[in-house]
Amino acid sequence: MDCLDDRFHKQEIGYFSWDIVKNLVFMDGICASIFEFNVDAGAAGVPIEAFLAKIHMPARERVAKAIHDCLLYANNYHEEYTIGLENGTSRWVKVDGRLVLEDGVPVLGIGTMMDTTVERLLGMGLTRQ
Repeated sequence: MDCLDDRFHKQEIGYFSWDIVKNLVFMDGICASIFEFNVDAGAAGVPIEAFLAKIHMPARERVAKAIHDCLLYANNYHEEYTIGLENGTSRWVKVDGRLVLEDGVPVLGIGTMMDTTVERLLGMGLTRQ
């Protein structure tokens, strides 16, 4: 796999939590890096709308509905989509999450995030030589 940058060979999982009441997503450095947020901003919390704004338009409505349904029905969240990067390229992201309920009301979302771009490119045969 010498055709891909070495930093992409190791797939890292990032962790996040979403304080639903305050509408802030707190993330580790991996999640912040995947979405190109400043690590300090990620640790301090970023509104969920900041994540949605980075999702490419064709998937944004689907992802927003999945988040809404997760909140409404307290089901688990599993989505994969592309986001736009500052340099104009795209990245595939897989996010899995679940809710923590208090008296039946969602108060916290917790989950993982992974950059799946390399797997997508390899699956499509679109690696650089």
